[in-house]
Formats: sequence, C-alpha cells, structure tokens
Amino acid sequence: MNNDRDNRATELSVSLNAKIDHLNALRDALNHGDDLAIYKLINAKHFNEIMQPAEPVDDKYDVSLLVKDLQSELSHYLSEGLINYLGQNYPFFYYNEYQFGHFRIFFGNWWDHKLFGELDVLNVKFEFNEVELDKLGRSFELEAENKTFYSDEIMSITDKSQEIQSLIDEKDERDAMKADLKVAIRENESGITMPWDAARVKAEHTQLTNQYKHLVAEDEAASEGAKQIKQNEARILELNKEDTIISYEKQSIRDCFQNFNNFMDTQSGLYADYMQSLGGDNHEG
Repeated sequence: MNNDRDNRATELSVSLNAKIDHLNALRDALNHGDDLAIYKLINAKHFNEIMQPAEPVDDKYDVSLLVKDLQSELSHYLSEGLINYLGQNYPFFYYNEYQFGHFRIFFGNWWDHKLFGELDVLNVKFEFNEVELDKLGRSFELEAENKTFYSDEIMSITDKSQEIQSLIDEKDERDAMKADLKVAIRENESGITMPWDAARVKAEHTQLTNQYKHLVAEDEAASEGAKQIKQNEARILELNKEDTIISYEKQSIRDCFQNFNNFMDTQSGLYADYMQSLGGDNHEG
C-alpha cells in the first residue's frame, strides 16, 4: 500500500515540477524581454492552432490558468511591443489604457474621433464595436450609389422641413379658406331643412366641419414649424458631421489597405502576423 502511495507521490511531484518548469520558463522570458516566448507559454494551444509550427509548443500544462490572476499585469507588459507594432500597420488606431492592462481603441486623432472597440493584448485581437464596424463597411458599399451613410436620412429630414415651411407660407391662404368655411357652416346650420334633405344637410355639415378642423390642425403644425425646422437643421448638421468623420475613417482605410475587405482580411490574421514579426515559425495555414 505504501508503495502505491509513494508511486502516486512521485507522479504528482513530476507533474508539479513540470508546472514549475513552465512557470520558470515564463519568468525567464519576462526577464529577457522575450515577448514571443511569453505568448507561446501563456497560451500554447492557441499558438499551435494559429501558427501550426513544425515543432508544436508543449501545451500539456496550461500556464494561462496558473497565471490567471496576473492577466492584467501580463497584458500591460506585452502591450508596449504590440502597440508599437500596430502603430506601424494600423496607424489610424489610438489606444487608451482605461484600466490597468485593458485598452480601448479610438479611430483617428481628429476631433470627435470614435471609440471603436477594445484591444485584447493577450490574444492579439481587435474587439471592434460591431455597430461602428458595420457602419463603416456599409458606407463603402453605398459609394456605388453615390450616397453617404446618412444621406437618405438627411434627405428625408430636409423633405419634412420643406413640408413644414410650405405650411408656414400658406397661412394667409388657410385663413381665407377658414373664413369661407365659417360662412358656409353658419348657412348650413341656420337654413330651414326639409325632412327629406336632413341627411344631405347633415353630411354637408360634417364635410365642412372636417375641412375646417383640418385647416386648424395645419395651423397648429405651422405654429410649431419654426421650432421643428431648427431642430431638423441641428440634426442635419449632426449627421453631416458624422458623415465627415466616416469619410476620414474610409480614407484612412484606403491609405493603408486600399479597401474595406483587405482591412478585414488583414486584421483577422493579426495574431499570426504579430507572432511572425516576433520571430515565430512561419504560418502554414
């Protein structure tokens, strides 16, 4: 029985020593500033899957679990090299460490630049804001129709403002029509109606009254019109500004990647590209 216990103890010691060796290797990589070795050690399985090296890294022991409580510290440490690399290949992205080891991505350095997502340093991955990413991609597609992302909305708001302005301009005409309708309504109400004409007179009264109410409703809409037009103008200004920012983003993509599809294809291989830049094995996939 004691022999079995001793054998199990020996096996456990071997396993623990292997874990210790992996942690020592990670410590040595940190001491030598070997970012490639660090990436291999903290997620060997991911490295092997993406890079497909001729000699896969030993992933029997998942060091990422052993250093889970140090992820923020590792991210902060590795961020310097990664962000320097990204600055050369994605010069339009800027990063803010809003929390230790956690980085937000901003698109551009112009006024009102957008928060575009976050940078996952440990997995060398962009986590884009899907809404903003889709908006950017759609804006490229709309160029074929000679449109911007917000051009249809701007046109719709402009049309509404023109309708309101027409209501405002037609006030005198409505006033004259209301005066005529008042006279017609009074005549309808004051006339002597024969029994066989009652239904017709009542229908005429309803029609005249409805016409008058419609003109009053247009008056009310016109009275609020100036305020609404100002609100519409402010909204159009906001949308034009947003379209301008998107145009800056599109030009940045073109300058570096020619088109949106190339940009998406390139960033999807970011991990492999960065590992190779650190001296990793050639990616065969």
